[in-house]
Amino acid sequence: MNALQFLRTTMVGGLFLLVPLTVIGMIALQIVRFMRPITAYLAEALGMTHGVRVLEVLALLVLCLLAGLLMRLGRVGHVSNWLERNILSLLPGYEYIRMRMNELLSPGG
Repeated sequence: MNALQFLRTTMVGGLFLLVPLTVIGMIALQIVRFMRPITAYLAEALGMTHGVRVLEVLALLVLCLLAGLLMRLGRVGHVSNWLERNILSLLPGYEYIRMRMNELLSPGG
């Protein structure tokens, strides 16, 4: 493999990793922006003056937990499988990231 081919394949591999991560990050930021008024209200109700960002991250984690619990339900799981097969699999690098996440989250990982 010559240097130009190595450089090209390495850059394409980097794109396959960065594009899905960027999309996921952008979605997470939009969710946090949507939840900001709610978390600001909660912070005010709890008398918090600092740590509102921590509350936003915790709310995002709770939302992820609830989404994960919904995924375990029958119909929602079927919708998730359909989305993964028909839409998410078209995203560059999605299969690679999914495989890596499964490895990291498996009991032996």
